[in-house]
Amino acid sequence: MTYAIESINNQSDLLSGVELGYEIRNACDDEDIILWTMMTMTTSVGKYEYTETCPNQTRTNTGAVIGIVGPDRSTSSIIAAKAGRVVTVPIVSHYATSDELSDFERFPFFFRTVPPDKFQVKVIVDILQHFNWKYIALFYSLNSYGIHGARQIIRLAEMYDICIAINLPVASPASEREIADIAQRLSEHDKVTVIVSFTQWGGALAVLEAARKLKASRTLTFIGSDAWNPTYFQLQAFADVLVGGIFIQFHTELPDAFKEYYSELPKKQQQATNYSFRFDENGEVHGSYQVNNWQIKNGAYDLINVGKWDSHQETHLNLEENEIQWRIRDGKVPISLCNEECKPGYIEVPLEKKCCWGCQKCNDYAIVANENNAPVCQDCPVTEWPNDDFKACVPIQPSFISYSNPVFILSIAGAGLGLILTALAAAGLCYYSEHSLIKASSIELCCINLIGLGFSASPSL
Repeated sequence: MTYAIESINNQSDLLSGVELGYEIRNACDDEDIILWTMMTMTTSVGKYEYTETCPNQTRTNTGAVIGIVGPDRSTSSIIAAKAGRVVTVPIVSHYATSDELSDFERFPFFFRTVPPDKFQVKVIVDILQHFNWKYIALFYSLNSYGIHGARQIIRLAEMYDICIAINLPVASPASEREIADIAQRLSEHDKVTVIVSFTQWGGALAVLEAARKLKASRTLTFIGSDAWNPTYFQLQAFADVLVGGIFIQFHTELPDAFKEYYSELPKKQQQATNYSFRFDENGEVHGSYQVNNWQIKNGAYDLINVGKWDSHQETHLNLEENEIQWRIRDGKVPISLCNEECKPGYIEVPLEKKCCWGCQKCNDYAIVANENNAPVCQDCPVTEWPNDDFKACVPIQPSFISYSNPVFILSIAGAGLGLILTALAAAGLCYYSEHSLIKASSIELCCINLIGLGFSASPSL
């Protein structure tokens, strides 16, 4: 900020005759102190009463501030933006991304130099679409940043047929009971292999703790929002868990002049900014993000840029897939689906578990047809039979048995033997017709039985 202000003061064609100054305050990330700071800097009222919770606040009331840069977090910026509206002082945040702050009627004096979360959500959903990850878990922080981000993800997920099997807020810090609950949810949904974490570091830590409790054979791929990024945290205990993870980060370009300025700070050398920056009509900027992949190379962990997402480009998402390192051993793209791969002749049927599908076999004489964009079993006509892949019915071709076929020979031999035995039985019945045992039985019934046996054997001949 110092560099920017001094660069502006050194330009004769910008704010000619006006010299900007600045005053830096520490709000200690406390919402009450942020509100007090806003009021004292803009109205010269209020007494500082936060010496114990936020010391080293030595500045007195000024009332001469015409604009405020900061704070960084969305929740803090909402408070500052409300106060800015009351005192008609513009607020410019460099890191508040919540979509709640996009309401220009509520926050007419709020501006930011980062894109709102609606773009970041599109980055995440585009990545899910790109790798066909249709069955995911979503964890989000219990604040404006996490709640609005999760709401946008849920909305887009419904549009693109992405099932959110687990949708859970995460406290920061989380209790052991909450961590155990997350682990239990992940254990119950064993088909979930992709976790979207729209949280800050405290919430992300809880999800990582829960993931560590799962079986070693379970491979999870994390997609992390911009609020938590492995380069900024002590991740020695979780670095191996995060291998293969994809993390979203703002795409920024640092002016070369600033590098020279920063290296020459002791000499107070001033450099000129060929760096342009523009707000749109709502005080926001377009979305441009880096897509980074957490990898291990030569025994060391590092965050490698593998792509970019830009709202101004026709193809928003551009990935270098060959540069991505996945956590699974074979290097293939992880699969995050909850459905069985059905063989020919089977259709998908819903299971009791949310968004999960199993396979059900059709009848042998049925094919798999498409009805209202859904697979169904459809019986073939009497004279037709399913083809090899059970996708079409084909006419049944008559077939004949050769005289030399062993089955034919055995059938004829059996039928002939049956007729011979039937004839012997009939001859015996006639020969002993006067026998008392024959007379005691029903001669008519015996004749009918012998005739039936003869007819049953004769078709084979």
